[in-house]
This record gives sequence, structure tokens and C-alpha cells, in this order.
Amino acid sequence: MPNNQQRPRITIRTMTIDDLAPVFHLGEKIFTYRKSPTLYRTWDEFEVAEFFVGSNECCFVAEMNEKIIGFLLGYIIDRKKASRKVGYLTWIGVDHDIEGRGVAHRLFEKFHQTMEENEVELLLVDSDASNKRALDFFERVGFTSPRDHLYLSLKMDEWDRP
Repeated sequence: MPNNQQRPRITIRTMTIDDLAPVFHLGEKIFTYRKSPTLYRTWDEFEVAEFFVGSNECCFVAEMNEKIIGFLLGYIIDRKKASRKVGYLTWIGVDHDIEGRGVAHRLFEKFHQTMEENEVELLLVDSDASNKRALDFFERVGFTSPRDHLYLSLKMDEWDRP
């Protein structure tokens, strides 16, 4: 028997001011201390607002049934003395309940299209070395040449003065 129910339509669009709170709250749900301590440390409402104000053309949301289910926040580095424009993908997140439906890929495609339209020559992204899902995703969409970059952390409640 054929399934007559249609899958919900997912749309990708540029983020608007009305999306700031939903994007922030989705990020809080995704970037938890337990799952992503480095991302949790830097995710706050000011982060979303700063991207919206400073780089709105590089901020996208995925929407299904009028609900934000994913987002991508990036920016373009265009210094006067630089030899080329560089795009930076800073944040990408998809609601855990929707993972595996290609939402992150579609968000990245929209970002990539915007980078092409702005004549960006190089895209950069960084990830925690232990975030295998993110690293696999970035490799699937074409990022190469990973390099080590270390962040050190100190839990204040566990510190013993040397």
C-alpha cells in the first residue's frame, strides 16, 4: 500500500531578526556541556546577534513546518591588503531529531553558493578533533588538509594550586 503522506518540506533561507531567539535556543539544545564543551563555552545569545548584525548574508536557517530545525552562521574575511577573500563557516547545527535528512548538507550548499557569489576563494572551518561526526561531514562536503590546533582547558573547580 503506498504511503500517501508527504514528507514535511524543509526550506533553507537567509536568517531574519525573528530567527535570533529560535536559533539561539536550538544551539543551546545542540551545544551542551556534556556533548560539546568547547562549543558550549562560546555559544551565547550575543554570538547569534553578532553574526546577524555583522554577516547576515552568511547566516541561514533550515525550517520545517514553520519551525527552525537547523542553522549555519559564517562570515567573509575581506581585508584590503589580502590577496583573496576567505569564507569562514563558524557554526552549523541541526536539531538531533532531524539529523540524517541532509539538512546540514543543504545549509552548506546555500553557504557555498553565497561564497561563490561573493567571489570567495577559500573556505575555512574548524572543529574539535574528537567531533567525528563534524569532521566526517566537513570531509564529505569537500574540506581537506586538516591541521592540528590545540585548545587547552582548566576546570576551575578541579584546580589545585601548584
